Amino acid sequence: MKQSERCEEFTSFYGAEFLKVMDFSIDNDNEYNWLRVITRDLKRTVHPVRHLLLIYFLTGDIVGFFSSETHNYNIFGRGPWPCLNNVAEYYRMNVVNNLKITEDYKTRLPVRTFSWDCGFVYSRKGPDKVGGDRYRAGRIKEFGAVWENKLKVYLNKNKHGLRELASKKSYLIC
Repeated sequence: MKQSERCEEFTSFYGAEFLKVMDFSIDNDNEYNWLRVITRDLKRTVHPVRHLLLIYFLTGDIVGFFSSETHNYNIFGRGPWPCLNNVAEYYRMNVVNNLKITEDYKTRLPVRTFSWDCGFVYSRKGPDKVGGDRYRAGRIKEFGAVWENKLKVYLNKNKHGLRELASKKSYLIC
């Protein structure tokens, strides 16, 4: 967005006198005025009323903003999500509803952890960029009982060593 134009439009929308009374005046020449900071610098704090003023300026409806469909937006697509346990009966079927969203402490990207009844738990960083991302497990956190039992069956056959099975995960595909 063009910062100078937005500052002028914002001041025109609320009026310079109102902003002055509220102590929310905007110095358009100041590179670090609160309106520029609120839209650019996530590490700085800005008074919550200023956030509300910006929301109303941009949307025209604060109540609608907080109750609208924006809360239904999901950066990992709509659920249910696929089970990515390649030995499970429901492999790649959209059956996973158990999830938790956290934040990567380094990149601040959202991380979603998916788990299913078979015990398989995986996570991946978001947001999903293409449809195929939903079939990608970034990190496997738990393999679960179904996967481990299948591994035991292969190990008991004594045909394959543990390292061989680890390097050729296709052995574990049903």
